[in-house]
Amino acid sequence: MADISVQKATLITTAYEGSLYVLYLPVFIASSVFTCRKARYSTLHARLQIVISVLFAGTTANLILDIYTANIYYLSPVFNHDTPQLLHVENVYNLLYCIRDGIFGLNLFIADALLVWRYYVFWNDALAVILFPLFLLTVEVSLGIAVIIFQVRIYGIQRDVAWLAPRPPALYVALDKVAVLNKAYYASTFAVNILLSVAIAWKIWSMLRSVVTGGHRIPKYSRISHTIALSLESGIIYSIIILLAIMPNNALLRDIAGVTLMICVALVPSVVILLVTVGKSSEFTTHGTDEVIPQTAIRFGTVPGNTHQEGSVATISVVLGDLGAPDNSGSKVDIETGKAQGEFALAVSAASGSSVAVIRE
Repeated sequence: MADISVQKATLITTAYEGSLYVLYLPVFIASSVFTCRKARYSTLHARLQIVISVLFAGTTANLILDIYTANIYYLSPVFNHDTPQLLHVENVYNLLYCIRDGIFGLNLFIADALLVWRYYVFWNDALAVILFPLFLLTVEVSLGIAVIIFQVRIYGIQRDVAWLAPRPPALYVALDKVAVLNKAYYASTFAVNILLSVAIAWKIWSMLRSVVTGGHRIPKYSRISHTIALSLESGIIYSIIILLAIMPNNALLRDIAGVTLMICVALVPSVVILLVTVGKSSEFTTHGTDEVIPQTAIRFGTVPGNTHQEGSVATISVVLGDLGAPDNSGSKVDIETGKAQGEFALAVSAASGSSVAVIRE
């Protein structure tokens, strides 16, 4: 693999990127269809539709740019000949590369911001818990802007260099700074993703552990599916791909990891938004009935008077292990769902008292 030519590596990477895009396209369409249906009466879903649309536009633009630059530069007959035409093509490539990196940086920011929002929701809208993630996200954005600025500077320096003329020392200084800033940028991105991924994964895992439907343990196949969904919904896949993108010494592996990350920053949010929209995300799916409450936040408080309307939502029976008010008789705790004042309420009846889990859209 170390001896593979640049042209072959470009063909492999471009074909791989195209195949990932083909997988992403139906996910985007499905996510858009379901989200648009709810966007008509939900401001939240209207905003989520904007998010996945921007990610789709950016990913599509970058795919087009990658195919175009591969054809005019790496796969072009002029690539192996040091001519004025090659210098012109290099300048065009460098300019388009700046645009591509800017679009990719925007998509990555949106995906990370969505991850911060999901973390905020899981932790009951507690502002204090997102202060550090927001700080890391600000550092990530600042480093990304700095990288783009230096890339534009490199483009300007190379554009002004005549054919066969020596390259000025300022170019090498800028290239060294970009290399350092790129490492810092991906390190900050990795820090944001690993921190939030672990926190979200732990929250989902603890919630799933605390709920056992019908007094039975969740079957093994269901636990496996939850584990797969957990790795997807928590965003931990970003952290894995980022490590692959910055660790290998092999250029082809770096390129493959890079295009994988580019597609995944649009694919994963689309999948998560689709699951949340249709009420199939891990934290709100109950085994055994497939009845779900497709909301985005959970609250615990006192039971409001007479909020339950019989037959409004299907009744679910579960065993709750971590409510802090166990049933002294050891019997099941019945949870009944009702709808009051635009919110879904889980009215929890227990021998020791009552509480409510309010789930709001």
